[in-house]
Amino acid sequence: AQERDAGWTVPPNDPAAIAALLRELAADPARIGRARTAARNLADEFSYPELVTPLAVWVAAATVPLTPRDARIPIRARLRRVLGQHRH
Repeated sequence: AQERDAGWTVPPNDPAAIAALLRELAADPARIGRARTAARNLADEFSYPELVTPLAVWVAAATVPLTPRDARIPIRARLRRVLGQHRH
């Protein structure tokens, strides 16, 4: 089995590998706890606000009517400016 910070992988269709991993984990409950904490931390990185806010800001920046001054600013620069204002 290949350990990851937040879990483990085993080769597909390999019951022996799954059994070996389960034996290892049964012998080391703290290892499961570390993976649980890492998985929660990883999930926090993909929370709704973290994923949706940049998209909503991008859509707003791309759809807001431009002033003649804004029209001269490249879209990437406008997006960087708007996204920078909405960071946590």
